[in-house]
Amino acid sequence: MKYEPGDSVGIFAVNPESLVEQILQKTGFDPEYVVTLENGEMTIRDAFSHHLEITVLTFDTIKKYYEKTKLPELGKLINDDKKLDEYLYGHDLLDILEDYPFDWNPNKLIEVLRQLPPRLYSISSSQDMVGDEVHATVSVVRYERKSRLRNGACSSHLADNIETDDQVPVYIEKNPSFKLPANGAKIIMVGAGTGIAPYRAFLQQREADNNTGNTWLFFGDRHFQSDFLYQVEWQKWLKSNHLQKMDVAFSRDQEEKIYVQHKLQQNQQEILKWLEEGAHFYLCGDMKKMAKDVNKTLLEIIKNQGGITTEKAEEYVKKLKREKRFQQDVY
Repeated sequence: MKYEPGDSVGIFAVNPESLVEQILQKTGFDPEYVVTLENGEMTIRDAFSHHLEITVLTFDTIKKYYEKTKLPELGKLINDDKKLDEYLYGHDLLDILEDYPFDWNPNKLIEVLRQLPPRLYSISSSQDMVGDEVHATVSVVRYERKSRLRNGACSSHLADNIETDDQVPVYIEKNPSFKLPANGAKIIMVGAGTGIAPYRAFLQQREADNNTGNTWLFFGDRHFQSDFLYQVEWQKWLKSNHLQKMDVAFSRDQEEKIYVQHKLQQNQQEILKWLEEGAHFYLCGDMKKMAKDVNKTLLEIIKNQGGITTEKAEEYVKKLKREKRFQQDVY
């Protein structure tokens, strides 16, 4: 299995057993009832466990649910974008079965659900340093809603069910749009939470290549004590000069919340200087909030420090992207 820094590992998920049992109980389905999916015949229990998406809801799932049921209240939800977005966030199949009850049979319900997709995790290692291993940085998804504990399909499976030497089906997802520059140019890496994963792979690669300096990390999370991922490794690379600069933001360690974009703002002049010297800018992490804020901040830095108009700053960013010097891996 070959991979490069910037690639992802796809891990096949297994849905939480407790959720499968609650859905079977709610629907009254016989767990041994045989259904047919694209990949063959199986029991409905096996379908819910290994083949169908039940831990999250998508717009298509809710739309198909409505098409099958024609429930008026669900129709109202679909036609209200704000309420629909709120409902999609943090709800699962059991929620919609409870909130919008209907007399389902197994064959009809499976037509509503999409296939359970593998979960992609940015690889956090370089093969030149770890050989045949593949490292992934996984945050376990657990939260409580409506007095019920929710678990992520893949992250909780890895945390709760997988032991050392167990076999897990995986594959490598190549990402040609998130790669280290071949010429050893300067790089600015911005990430929050598990968005730090590919940068660990980048630094391992630069250490293996004996490429020192020219590397700047901006990292953010909630708490210094519990959330400074790979802290010892970053400090080691700072000492060896494989990592030249590091700025961190821990949002909950003080009254005023501080995020990575604030650290970018504090280094505006030098960031533009690095970009003018040919640096590559990388962004990895949450697409909905962090990535938008960082994109906005970078545009402001180029505009303010370059003394140019917004239109010129936007063209500068487009040029970075055309030259593959601004690369994003957001989710």
